Amino acid sequence: MSRRGAVPAGALLLAALVVAPRIAAAQPGTPINTDRPSFTSAPRVVDPRVVQIETGIVAGRDTSDDLTATTLAAPDVLIRMGLHRRLELRVGTAGWVRQDSGRAGREATTSAADTSVALEYQISTQEGAGLDLALIGGTSVPTGGDASSGTVDPFARLVWNRALGGAASLGGTVNWSQPTVPGPSRRERLQTFEASLVLGHGLGDSWSAFWEAVGRHEDRDADATSWFANAGVLKTFGPDWQADAWLGRGLNDVAADWAFGVGLSVRFRR
Repeated sequence: MSRRGAVPAGALLLAALVVAPRIAAAQPGTPINTDRPSFTSAPRVVDPRVVQIETGIVAGRDTSDDLTATTLAAPDVLIRMGLHRRLELRVGTAGWVRQDSGRAGREATTSAADTSVALEYQISTQEGAGLDLALIGGTSVPTGGDASSGTVDPFARLVWNRALGGAASLGGTVNWSQPTVPGPSRRERLQTFEASLVLGHGLGDSWSAFWEAVGRHEDRDADATSWFANAGVLKTFGPDWQADAWLGRGLNDVAADWAFGVGLSVRFRR
């Protein structure tokens, strides 16, 4: 059951989506730079007085013990707002998440996801130091439904990227978080560490692609590091619009089998 007094994440994001275009005009200049669709976050903050909305649909499948579990999340939304040339505000949510365990007699459940609120600080840039480097720190806010953690869960990320020449680049991230999950007798807080390495390159005209490896480890006794491989394509439409599609594959037994998604991002200037 949803908690009394909780504000649905979808309502917060719907309000932002309605208000943003009314205070925005098209942003000229450099091409749009998004978190989507790779696991690795963007290592460059958006410019001051810019509002950038990144949204998509994510689906996944995991088969174990002869059962196939599926997940569908939409709209997966991240709103980025430039506060300073080195600082941005980030508000995001997976939207509404539908989960089906694949077990006979158990119905699929649909629940609003929690909201995340964070700040990203630009430590250095490619132009100044030869490396885009940024630090993201924030927390989840328990605005979700039945699947909510019920508490604030802090996280931090160090993100980097370096141009390799032409349209190619190499980047990655190191993430730390403390998610709250159901335990044997009560909810418990885990220590989770994630790292990624991503290679991006152009495909000609307004197309580009990325190839990514991701590792994730939680401090559970029976948990090993899960490994994923992701790949995707991006298409820009002028400087302010981007469409994307991606596919992910688990590489070991503790990782989900498959995940894929599509998305659209748009940038405005207030």
